[in-house]
Amino acid sequence: MYFANLKDNIQDLKTHYGFTDKDFLKYFGLSFDELMEIQNDGDVRYGNLVEKSAFLTEPFRDADAEERLKLIIESLHVEKELSYQTIAAYAQLEEKELIDYSNGTKELFYEQKFNSCSRLTLLDTFLNNCLNV
Repeated sequence: MYFANLKDNIQDLKTHYGFTDKDFLKYFGLSFDELMEIQNDGDVRYGNLVEKSAFLTEPFRDADAEERLKLIIESLHVEKELSYQTIAAYAQLEEKELIDYSNGTKELFYEQKFNSCSRLTLLDTFLNNCLNV
């Protein structure tokens, strides 16, 4: 099991995602150098900083489009309690097509996956941030 490491995540944000000190200050309240000096030994900020850094790095490591789309469908259905009919409508798919894809018994075309993932990600973001569901 991989355990989030603050220094590795911060370094990845700088190296792979182009974060600047302005970005680090905006999202973490500390500069790159200050973040690299944070220690786990009693610094009350540590846990929060690890969590933020993990949210900005972990979902993008080895991200698989198939897995991501199936996960968002499951999240909307189980956590947000939306029906497959509703999710399919937002994804611009037929309900049976969505269910079969989620169950792994049907493939979608690349364009369908891209469109569905984009639309459902927007829906999930809206539900999380605007409606606090």
